[in-house]
Amino acid sequence: MTDRHSVIFQLMYASMIASVVAHAVDSRSFYDRMKNRLIDSVPGLRRPPVEEVME
Repeated sequence: MTDRHSVIFQLMYASMIASVVAHAVDSRSFYDRMKNRLIDSVPGLRRPPVEEVME
């Protein structure tokens, strides 16, 4: 993709930092939140119980 092997380490490091920061901000995923909003907007549907996230 970049045709440079010197960039790979920096990209991996940046993705690890981004993952740690995202988990620190909110441990639930964006798609899980959007799923719950959609289920809540439909009358007559119940949201499934929230499972505890294994840490």
